This record gives sequence, C-alpha cells and structure tokens, in this order.
Amino acid sequence: MRLKISHFMILIFQCSIVSAQKTDSLKWWNPAENSFSAIEGQAWTNEAHETYGRLPLRAEKIVRKQVWDLSRNSTGLVIRFKTKAQQITVAYKVKEGLAMPHFSATGVSGVDMYSVNKNGGWNWVPGKYSFTYVGTNKNTITYQYNIIGDNGIYKNGREYRLYLPIYNTVEWLKIGVPENTTLNPMPARIDKPIAIYGTSITQGACVSRPGMAWTSIVGRKLNQPVINLGFSGNGTLDEEIIELMTEIDAKVYVLDCLANLMDRTKFPLEEVKRRLIESVNMIHAKRPMVPIILPAFGAFNEHRLDKDRGTAIDEINETLKQAYTILKASGIVNVYILPAGEMQMGMDDTVDGNHATDLGMINYATAFEKIFRTVLEEPSGNITTTMPCTQYREDAIYNWEERHTELVKMNASNPPKTVLLGSSDVHYWGGQPTSVISRGSDSWNQFIEPLGVRNFGFAGDRIENILWRVEHGELDGYKADKVILMVGGYNLPINNDDEVLKGIKSLIQTIFIKQPQTSILLVGLLPQRSQENRISNLNKKITEIANNYKIQYADPGKLLLNKNEKIDETLFIDGIYPDTEGYSLLAKFLKAELH
Repeated sequence: MRLKISHFMILIFQCSIVSAQKTDSLKWWNPAENSFSAIEGQAWTNEAHETYGRLPLRAEKIVRKQVWDLSRNSTGLVIRFKTKAQQITVAYKVKEGLAMPHFSATGVSGVDMYSVNKNGGWNWVPGKYSFTYVGTNKNTITYQYNIIGDNGIYKNGREYRLYLPIYNTVEWLKIGVPENTTLNPMPARIDKPIAIYGTSITQGACVSRPGMAWTSIVGRKLNQPVINLGFSGNGTLDEEIIELMTEIDAKVYVLDCLANLMDRTKFPLEEVKRRLIESVNMIHAKRPMVPIILPAFGAFNEHRLDKDRGTAIDEINETLKQAYTILKASGIVNVYILPAGEMQMGMDDTVDGNHATDLGMINYATAFEKIFRTVLEEPSGNITTTMPCTQYREDAIYNWEERHTELVKMNASNPPKTVLLGSSDVHYWGGQPTSVISRGSDSWNQFIEPLGVRNFGFAGDRIENILWRVEHGELDGYKADKVILMVGGYNLPINNDDEVLKGIKSLIQTIFIKQPQTSILLVGLLPQRSQENRISNLNKKITEIANNYKIQYADPGKLLLNKNEKIDETLFIDGIYPDTEGYSLLAKFLKAELH
C-alpha cells in the first residue's frame, strides 16, 4: 500500500517536554563517524549513499525513482550500543513532514529504544520526546530516556537497540550521555539476516512507534538481523530489486508484495503470477539453498462489509497458490506459502482496512515467527529451557556476544573435529577460544586438545542460551565428527527436573538438525554441593534420554564424589566448579570415552 506525507503543518508540537538533562552537559556520539558500522539492517553498508539509507548508491540509476526516494527512509535500521548511563538523549533531524492523517508522528518520524536484559529478555524504554516543526530547528526531534533500576548488575552497561524512523529520512543523528559516563558502540552482527521485500505494511505502516513494525518484532523474537526492503506503494516485485536481493547472503528471503499488485489494470492476475514465478526463480538461481517465503495478503476478514475488496484479495491469494504450485512442480523445494489465515487479522487490526495497527503487526509477527522457525528448523517451546535466547549474566568477566562471534569466525576458517558445548565449567577449563579464566588448562592441553576438541563453553549459559547459539551459526558450515554436551547445571537453581530434561531433548534435536551426521556424547550433570541426590536422579533420566536417541552417555561426575556419594571437596573450588585436579580427572575420563 502507498502512503503520502501530509502537507498539514502546525507551529509547534511538543509532548513530555525534554528539559531534565541540559544538552550542553552531555557528550555526544555520532554513529555516522564511528570507526566500524554500528548500524544494523543495511545490506550494503560500504555502498550506502547516505548514512541511514537502505540501498547502495548504484541503485539510484537502476531502480524506479519512487523506490529510490523511499529507500532513503530509515525503516528497519537499528543502532546498537552499551552504556551505564541513566540518562540517554537522542537528537536528530528528518527531511520530510513529521506525520500523516492516519499515521502519528511517533510512528512516521520517531525513534524507539529497547534494552536486552541479563537473561536475554527485552525491556522497552519509554522516552520523552519533542517534535519541532518550524524555525531554524524545523524537523528536529529529541528523545530523552531515563533509566532507573538495576544498572549495578550490568558491569559494562546495558545493551540498547535504537530503532530509526519508519517513514522519514534522517539527515543527522547523535546520541548523548552525561559527561561522567561512557557509551560503547556495538558492531552490526555478522549473522545472516532475514531479507524482506514488501509494501508499506513491510515498511511499517501504521504503527505507533518503530519497534512495533512486524519486521522489528520478529527481529526481537528471533534475535536476528532483518533487512527491511519495504517500499510504500512500490513493492511490485521489480526485477531490479530482486536482483539486488540476491546480493544479500540471507538466512531466508520474504517476498511480501501482493498488496501492491492489486490494480488489475496495471497488474492482471497472469502478470502477478509471472512476477511471482520469475522472482523466485531469480533468487533460487543465485541462492539455491536459501528458503523463500511467499506470504498471502492477510489484511482482510469476513466481518468487513466491502465484499468486492475481499473478492479481489481472494483472487490474488489464489494466484499466489497457482504460482507456488508451478514453482514446486519445477523442482524448487525450498519455497513456502504463508496463508492469509495464519495472520488472523481481525476487523480491529488495521487503521484503514489495509495498514496494520500495533495489534495487527503483532498478529503479522506471530505468523511470520512461526513460519520462520518451521522453515529454518529453529523450534521454540513454551518453557524457558526450550526458548532460545542470549544472556549477559557474566558480563563483568567476558563479552558473550563477542565470544559467539569469535567462535563462528574460528569455525569458518578452521572447522573443529569435536565440539564441546557447555557452560562455565567448560568455558573456564581451557582451550580455544581462550578465556581470562583457565582452571584446568594443563589437563586440557594434555588430554583434550590433541583430540581436536574446540571449547564451546560460555560462562553463565543455561540450556536455552546454548540452544540459541546452536541456532545462530555455531554448528553451521562444517561437519563435526562428535558433539559433546555438558549442559544443564546452570539451570538447576531456577528450573525443575522436567524442564531441564525437556531442554536437553530440545537441544539434542536441534543439534541433529544442524549436524545430522554427527555423533553425540551426552555427559551427565556434574555433582554440586547439596545437590548430589537431585543430580543423581536427574542423571538416571538423562541416561534414558541418551538411550531413546541412541546416543552415547557418560557420567564422569562420579569421579568427583567421595565414598558417601557427596562431592569430594578437595576436587572443587567452591562446591560447584572443579579445581585443577578435578579437571584432570574429567579430562582423562573424556579422553577414554572419545577413544
């Protein structure tokens, strides 16, 4: 669908006037001047004509003018940074009108900020904002965020993600924090993105704020970079855009353009079918292994009274099915349809019958998350141990995301023979990638390193965090002979036994999806002080899991117990983590098991 900027002007519009923090007491960071790219959501970072544009400069001579102009809108772009500051100010200037009759200024031109908490969950950060319409500061916008609470647990600061305006072009932007604090830019992630080509609904119309666009919601749900190529009124499956999309090394492609192909004069149904088929064929020819999703047009429901519109939507959705049938018959197996019914759009889910409200966007996001997880074989359960997420629990000691990135790069350049997945007890053992803490490096170097084992241990990881890492590249692009699992111990304080066991099952299933040829060695939980009986009973059930999956099981934890079946305190540093001698016993045991 297409939206036009309103020319309606008012003198001054201000809401929650920003005055608590004087701008002259702040130090400012300009993302455009950063030494590395801190702007996520750009597919052509090194070719951007403008700092906050979405297409490369060369595209200006390739795509239609309307598409080029819309590509300068910053929708889908995210700035990531860390800070301990309790006051954050964002100031920026946009080029166009701030609002539309049916699309608020906070949605069209506002920014939106979220924070990632220590357990990998999300917190929304409400901001006070000021929109100035006239004078020397015309179209200059300021947001001020006050963060009150538990910053003390974030030794290196919280991670923040700032979503940029949906329907406006950013001329300049800067972020300020008090002089006595620091702001640390975070690089754009190296994960393969989800690439989405679509209409005004994809671009974000008509949400109340940028973080509520369905593409942004899905990005948070999957914690995955998203490339938003939504062009209001101009998502018409242009060959030029499809060709550009094939340059993106994406995890999955989405072609969500039916809403802009409804004009039967311009786009007869046979032309719609042709464009769908040719678009998929173009992508498949360049990226044959990458899934392609074709969503139906979902912005209609049976309770609406404009039945002609409903009939037209039914016809174009039927055309989509016909194109899909032809594509499947041609041998393309990785093309998928998202049916309109999956979006569950009710009569209150749009602003004007087409463009989604926040509620509508949530429904879109729910449907897309479901199909993404299905197509990418990245399931998520309904209990914490089966819901993949990141974490910042040991942020004072190491950077969780940096270790993940380092490991992915290391695996690409030098694939490991054997993978050892685990938490703190694995992380602080030894091996590569190196850690600031190493409690058993001698035994690792003597017994484990010669076996080609790489350390995939992350301090503070629960099963759900390891699950996220497995789903986000740590087992991709190579074939491991063996995957060793030493997981679950960090879940014991917060999860019951059934939840721990279900998490282990989910992790095993996901490993086999990523590494179907590998063999798995499932290691029983290591004993902990005052938890010996519980862990013993859990290990009996973990043995059953290994038998059911026909995988190898080992229980080296018995070596760390005394004759009374309690932990041998001489082999632990604190009743939980082994000491040097404890690691030596574990290393010798694992060497024998691996042989």
